[in-house]
Amino acid sequence: MYLGANSDDADLTGNPIHDHDAPAYYTTGITIRGRAAMPVANEVYGNYRGIEIGDPAPDANNQVLRNFVHDNQHQGIRAGRGTTVTENVLRGHLGTDSGAFGAGALVLYEEAVARNNVLFDNHFAIRIEFGGTAEQNRVYNNSIGIWSAAWNATILANVVYSNSIGIQAKPYGSFAPDPRIENNLVYDNSNFGVLLENTSHASVVNNTIYQAVGDALRIQGQSMEVQIDNNIFWVESGANLYVDDDSQTGFAGVEGVYVVHHHCHRS
Repeated sequence: MYLGANSDDADLTGNPIHDHDAPAYYTTGITIRGRAAMPVANEVYGNYRGIEIGDPAPDANNQVLRNFVHDNQHQGIRAGRGTTVTENVLRGHLGTDSGAFGAGALVLYEEAVARNNVLFDNHFAIRIEFGGTAEQNRVYNNSIGIWSAAWNATILANVVYSNSIGIQAKPYGSFAPDPRIENNLVYDNSNFGVLLENTSHASVVNNTIYQAVGDALRIQGQSMEVQIDNNIFWVESGANLYVDDDSQTGFAGVEGVYVVHHHCHRS
């Protein structure tokens, strides 16, 4: 289903859209280029990409609401400027391409907002490119829970658990991410709660991070100017805070961190 730039006010409700899976640009279940579109309660699966929706204007007011998007090859939902993605369920997106415009269950770019979605059993669950906000989502049992891959990501008040890495900021190409990671509950991820790699001016504020094993917050890969403030770290086996020796530029200490178990490491 393809709706071009003049197809405003589209209301797509309750459709099963599936099995368009050739690896080409237009093999997408639903593509929307207009404004005020509302795909609601569709089941979208088995495609190369599930839903792609975006508009150059920030006031497009597109809403992607309560869809079940699963088992698409490359991306589940790709949302751009003027789009809010709310109360969808996304699972089974196992593509591992990490390059520009690469794989992910829910890919946000240019100020798109994802709120109150549930994502599980994916490789990359939420991926944020060039601006985007992920807030109040439940993200579990993925390889990477939330990934900031470029500039201006906001990661706010999510519950992120039982992934390999809970929240990751790591660039592709030369785009050093600068995420704002605030008020998240991150727990029981198998390797890292939060991993910052080659970031610039990232902030980690007001989060609660629990790890049975692995590091709560690890900073590496020539990251610089990281702000850490008012977090709770609880680790049974590992480091609460690990700062690699190549990532101490602008790292002047830790403000307001409540460490429950174990230690901080600054190599």
